[in-house]
Amino acid sequence: ESFREVAAVRGRVPRDRTFVVQTCPDLARLRFTPQASLKEGRAHLVAYVGIMGPQDGVDLLLDSIDHLVNRQARRDTLFAVIGWGSELPRLQARAAERGLEPWVRFTGPLYGDDLWAYLATADVAVAPDPFNELNDKLSMIKIFEYLAFAIPVVLYDLVEGRRSAGDAALYARDNDPVDFASQIEKLLDSETLRREMGTRGKARTLASMNWDTQKVKLLAAYQAALLPKPGSEPSVARPAELAPNGDLGAFDHFFNRVYYAAKPFLPLNVRLAARRLRANSRRKAYAGVWPIDEKAGATPPGWPGWPEGKRFAL
Repeated sequence: ESFREVAAVRGRVPRDRTFVVQTCPDLARLRFTPQASLKEGRAHLVAYVGIMGPQDGVDLLLDSIDHLVNRQARRDTLFAVIGWGSELPRLQARAAERGLEPWVRFTGPLYGDDLWAYLATADVAVAPDPFNELNDKLSMIKIFEYLAFAIPVVLYDLVEGRRSAGDAALYARDNDPVDFASQIEKLLDSETLRREMGTRGKARTLASMNWDTQKVKLLAAYQAALLPKPGSEPSVARPAELAPNGDLGAFDHFFNRVYYAAKPFLPLNVRLAARRLRANSRRKAYAGVWPIDEKAGATPPGWPGWPEGKRFAL
């Protein structure tokens, strides 16, 4: 829904021509067979599934595990960290430094039956993606998978995360690994709460967060794009320049419509010349609005400038 807002507000795409298609699991392909041996003798299993890059919050997850194991003296839980990524070696070293190796199992990437066995066995699942402007707008695929397996989820309170998980999750304060650990502990200490939240998550999956439902939306989007209503033209987001007062001028509308209608038939040198002429004609109009943020206009200390006195803007 966050990206639908972007399309509608910034891209000026009519709302009836925007479609949200989520990458939800195909329930017919899943296997829901738990394997108690995956807990390695522990009472509980907490699972993370996903990429391990600097943006994915697995370092925060290790902070939460450290709090549970080394500060709360929790010894009854195994944490399965499933996946791979550029941060994996550093995360493994960090876990070893903190003495977490007996309680953290880095499995590497798993697929199919091997992955489903962990999800079917897990008591709690986690999505430690930290709050930032990007993550706040993203739907995390792992959350859909957790809900399909009726696993209660702990995540940071992100807009799209809450839209996905709803009342099937507990939400920690933004980027606070101790509070995240507390939410995990609430679930570990209450089988009733785990069962209730898992049931809610499975209900969300069956209602709409499954591929049978989502593919209908995808086909509708293709149909809208390829078979527009009689007398209408396909709605396509096109670059639009704003006048200094924030309004889109009549000439801007006219230029954009003519340019983008003719663009497929124009040679590259003609397209570049037209865009150059248009850019030059707008310089005076925009002279007073750059930079939007004064700090963005500051050059680095000691920077000699672009070669040959050239100017550059993005």
